[in-house]
Amino acid sequence: MTRAELVTKISMRMDVSKKEAELYLSSFLESIVSSLHRGERVVIQGFGSFSMRTYSAREAKKPLTGEIMLLPERSKPVFQPGRELRERVNQEICDNKKSALPRRRLRISVQNILETASI
Repeated sequence: MTRAELVTKISMRMDVSKKEAELYLSSFLESIVSSLHRGERVVIQGFGSFSMRTYSAREAKKPLTGEIMLLPERSKPVFQPGRELRERVNQEICDNKKSALPRRRLRISVQNILETASI
């Protein structure tokens, strides 16, 4: 799902214009980003949590030249899904697998078609 599709769904569900839905989504995402920038953890009950993970500086080798270079310490945002989200997603996957009919391949050769057509 793209951002535009998400904005469309929000606007339809909330019965607001797409411009307002875009504003709501932008405000929501900006709130998460600013909290992470301040080093805070963002927890959305029933959905999951966002936090920052810090990776220490290390040496790395360039694949093409083999040159050793120093990668600085860096931070990366991380999302951990909540239990309810995991259960809902896994339940839907299980339900879809159960509802799907078993697929069987029907092997028909040209010879079989010619034999049945001549009868």
